[in-house]
Amino acid sequence: MKRFFCENCSNEVEEKNDVCPHCGAFFTAVKCPECGYRGKLHEFRNGCPKCGYLSDANGEDDTTAGLKIETRSKKPLPSWLFWFILLFLVLSFIVLSRIYVRVT
Repeated sequence: MKRFFCENCSNEVEEKNDVCPHCGAFFTAVKCPECGYRGKLHEFRNGCPKCGYLSDANGEDDTTAGLKIETRSKKPLPSWLFWFILLFLVLSFIVLSRIYVRVT
């Protein structure tokens, strides 16, 4: 039986998943643990196309067992963005309050 693991959180995931149900990471490729080759899952049907890791020597269809699905981790927002938005909100409040005072 084939087993796949999320490289981001190391939890087991199903082959058909495009997103890890545990951490939300997106799967982009499969990575060979032996040589580091990255490619799509269908390239690994007969083992690693570069080094032959897990090649089908016994005629069994367990060629992708132990391979990790590579993930694209979410990057955090820059800290300056928080301060920019806060400054924008404060300035907007000041401008709108002055407009309101002039109108009334």
